[in-house]
Amino acid sequence: YILYGEEHFLIRQEINKIVEKFVTFEKSMNTIYFDATKVSMEEIIADAQTLPFFSEYKVVVVSNANFLTSNDDCGTNLDLLEKYIDNPNESTIFIMSCNAVKLDNRKKLVKKLVSKCKVLQFNVLNDVERSQFVTEQLRKRKMHFSKESLKEFYYRIGYSPSRIMSELD
Repeated sequence: YILYGEEHFLIRQEINKIVEKFVTFEKSMNTIYFDATKVSMEEIIADAQTLPFFSEYKVVVVSNANFLTSNDDCGTNLDLLEKYIDNPNESTIFIMSCNAVKLDNRKKLVKKLVSKCKVLQFNVLNDVERSQFVTEQLRKRKMHFSKESLKEFYYRIGYSPSRIMSELD
């Protein structure tokens, strides 16, 4: 998976959904988080190639995968990642996320990843998307806001999905 965009909360929420879907046992041992700005690709790939612990799948999450964008500040060994993508461990769900408006589709690696991975974009919600998001969250909580109440709610807390979720909770 490649998850990117400016809406950090929605990216984290999607990562959690993927982990819930694939990791059935020992979530703490079968879900590994890496920061691409702090950990070498060698270490990440070595972990991705190991087998899960009493589970069918394990999830490897690589955050700050800025090597997918034009603002690459990682100094990452992309050849190693490209070799892994050609022959991935079938029991590893590999997720790369970055906080960027767009991927750098000029890069050979990005083109290959886009063709082989599920790519999800999470940019700032527009008015309609935000309304749908809040309506869904209210429905899940069996709550109802009038239009006036919802307008006041936005006025007081803003439009950030993470802040909305926190206040609804």
